[in-house]
This record gives sequence, structure tokens and C-alpha cells, in this order.
Amino acid sequence: MSNIPVRAAFQIEAGRLEMHAFPAVSDAPVPVLRMVQCAERELRRRRRWYSNRVMAGRMSVAEAMSEIWEMEGIVDTLRDVAGCPTGPEINSPAVGD
Repeated sequence: MSNIPVRAAFQIEAGRLEMHAFPAVSDAPVPVLRMVQCAERELRRRRRWYSNRVMAGRMSVAEAMSEIWEMEGIVDTLRDVAGCPTGPEINSPAVGD
């Protein structure tokens, strides 16, 4: 087994989501600020997605609220680690948002 770091890439092939592995560009850890931005994007996505699932009857309000509360905790924790103020989202070059 190789010690070369590997990342996953996703692409749609023949109507299916396919995952492909490729060598990592860097071994460097992801900067905390980038993690905050990513977690904020994910929180926005979940709020939209869970709202739609609740309206469609595929998720309970309690389950959606719990999931959102947990994701907000992740964002808050990452903001604390990064030394970011709480409140409005950090402006980010959102990719795919």
C-alpha cells in the first residue's frame, strides 16, 4: 500500500455519481478559516434541504431542528478555533453554492 495521500473526486458519468481517487495536491492541513467557510455553506444547504424534506413529509420537524442545531454547533466551534466573531457568515469564494 502506498503512502501517497489520496483525495476523492466526484463526477457524473452515464447519469451516475462516480468517485475517483487521485493523488492529493498537498499534505498541508486545511486552514481553519476554510473549514469555517465550508461548514457555513453546508449549514445553508442543510437548512434548504431539510425544509424541503419536512414539507414533503420525509423528515420530522424535530429531526430537522436537531440536525441544524448540531451543524450550528460545528460552525460555532470552528469559529471559536479560528478566532472569528459569531454572527454573519464569513464571505467566502463559495464553490458550487
